[in-house]
Amino acid sequence: MAILIRALCEDGFIVTIDEFQYFHRKSLSPFTSFLQAEVDKLRNTNKGGLFVLGSIHTEMTAILEDQDSPLFNRVTNRISIDH
Repeated sequence: MAILIRALCEDGFIVTIDEFQYFHRKSLSPFTSFLQAEVDKLRNTNKGGLFVLGSIHTEMTAILEDQDSPLFNRVTNRISIDH
């Protein structure tokens, strides 16, 4: 799935993953490492994009801001929307 996401971005698509916080769960967490490898291949390009959305703030923070997370320091922009 991570390779497909990269391929879509290379073709100029913007990919959106909703409920991304669920990838913090143990059974799904390896996906973030696969996604990291593919996202890093797109760095410094102007191709496509990836939006990750999640409603559980603490789990989204753990995935994207924890220094031990594979996706740490991969955020380029952030939009916070209140209720």
